[in-house]
Amino acid sequence: MKFSEKLQNLRKEKKLSQEQLAEMLDVSRQSVSKWESGLTYPEMDKLIALCKIFNCTMDDLTNDEISDIAIQEKQQKNLTNVIDELLNLINRSYCMFQQLSGKQIGKMIAELLVLIAVLGLAKIPFNWLAHSLSAIFAQSSWAHPIVNAIYFVFDIAHLLLSLIIFFYIYNMRYLSEFEKGSFAEEIIEEETPSENEAADNEKTSENGEDSTEEKETKRVRSYRLNEPRTRKVRDHSGLNKFISCLGAILMFGIKAFVILCAVPFIISLVLLVACLAVDILIAFRGVFFIGVMLGLLALIVLNYEVLEVVYVFIFNKIYDWRRLFFMFVGSLGVLGLAFGVGFIELSGFTIHSEISPQIEMTDYAKTVQMEEGLYIGNYYGWGYDRIEMVVDNSMEDTIEIALTYPQDGIEANVVKEGSELYINYEVKDTSFARITDAILADLRNKELYNYSYSYFEVTITGSEENLQLLRDNTEAHIQGIEQDFYDEMINEYENQLDEMQTVLDETINEYENQLDEQNTLIEEQQLLIQEYEDRINQMQEILQ
Repeated sequence: MKFSEKLQNLRKEKKLSQEQLAEMLDVSRQSVSKWESGLTYPEMDKLIALCKIFNCTMDDLTNDEISDIAIQEKQQKNLTNVIDELLNLINRSYCMFQQLSGKQIGKMIAELLVLIAVLGLAKIPFNWLAHSLSAIFAQSSWAHPIVNAIYFVFDIAHLLLSLIIFFYIYNMRYLSEFEKGSFAEEIIEEETPSENEAADNEKTSENGEDSTEEKETKRVRSYRLNEPRTRKVRDHSGLNKFISCLGAILMFGIKAFVILCAVPFIISLVLLVACLAVDILIAFRGVFFIGVMLGLLALIVLNYEVLEVVYVFIFNKIYDWRRLFFMFVGSLGVLGLAFGVGFIELSGFTIHSEISPQIEMTDYAKTVQMEEGLYIGNYYGWGYDRIEMVVDNSMEDTIEIALTYPQDGIEANVVKEGSELYINYEVKDTSFARITDAILADLRNKELYNYSYSYFEVTITGSEENLQLLRDNTEAHIQGIEQDFYDEMINEYENQLDEMQTVLDETINEYENQLDEQNTLIEEQQLLIQEYEDRINQMQEILQ
């Protein structure tokens, strides 16, 4: 493909008119037209500027053996083109509104309002579809999040579709037609050719074309559908610089926000890799979780894809979106497989509430004399609701308290002070490797237990009468503690109310004193006013 054809295709892909490209290169529109027609060739500095504008290499632009498809792919893969297209749309819209009359602008706005109304009415079928799908889950209270998600997805779909249709029609119906000159007003511009254009014109004059003097007096015309008028073409170079600066600031803010959003993915990637390492380690110790391993690998790939997209966006790299799509779909498939395999693996496990048999237990027992007011103190430490009572009517005057606890976890004994029984225990330092070994040993057998090394079991043995008396005394003690707690709270609230009442009384007394002072001051002022009135009356009598 020749340079002229590439330049024309690239300009159209960027949605630039010849006038806009000429302004960006600081040349005339005729120069761009000659480049695209193959009559002339731009100088080196203009070629470099064109490479920057179209984001391509010099070889891509000037080598006739390279097709325009390769250049087009590079542009499509550059993620920053989204922002460039948006800013270009704003720039083109501004230029169009500057050159249209009030009548044409009003007509355009009226048509766009009608389009917006039609797009708004298009939400009715979206709402109907969302309502039809959500009716399937409407009968279940747990499905409210699903119903909300369905409405949200359809609302987003309608919004995106409306925006795409609106901007497509706006671009094709107005911007493109304006740039073609279909309804733009007649524009007359006295052009003074640049040095480059003068040289080009001299070359063309030798071939029998228009001379330089004729080129200087030529008029650029485009015709409006309504009444034509004459207006000078405005210089938009300042606007272009402002939009470029605005685009740079906007892109910097977006990239900073994207980097901030990528931080959780970086942390999750580190944690997932650590979990995968742990899963591989326990696999070498005889515990295999294929579902967990597959799930971790899929999540690691998904996190990596997100971070790779962030990297491509931040540094404006070229990315293979086809590879991203297949990796994403494959990761989701592996993740679904991991859930299925994991569910099958977990279904074979048995969960027990008692302490693991891998933990070595020890026993302690103490016999105490039964008394009338004997009760269990520190009942939270005992696990009062988990105490096992064993009836032995042969024990008439005594009760036996037996403890079972991990030998390497705690050291415990039973203490009796007065009528109170309580457990005195001390927690030992437990090796993490020992706990890990116990868990892995049970996992090999597909079983899970309680692995708390501070856990102990309590068994109290005595006659039925003594055990019932012990229960009643303990319940009374618990109620007494709770009543004391409530009484203390009530007393505290009453004290706070008394303090608040005292502060309010002091405040009221202070305001009353201030009011009395103000009343006294008012009375003094009234006496003073009366005195002045008497003097005025006396002066009036003297004057009369």
